[in-house]
Amino acid sequence: MAFDATEQGFESLVVEAWPTTPHIATVGSSCLVGVVTDETIYIANCGDSRAVREASFAVQGKLLMCS
Repeated sequence: MAFDATEQGFESLVVEAWPTTPHIATVGSSCLVGVVTDETIYIANCGDSRAVREASFAVQGKLLMCS
């Protein structure tokens, strides 16, 4: 799944950067991710970010908040 790939990519970056910049693991983060399929929109966030759905947006499928 796309969320797993994003997490693995970030973890790899931290592991690679740790020897020269260990503070990378202590700084804050903010991320908003959306994945759209045929009938479902998956939305996840961390930190201070958030998703806002426009009131006039017609959802014919399913909207799933992952966080």
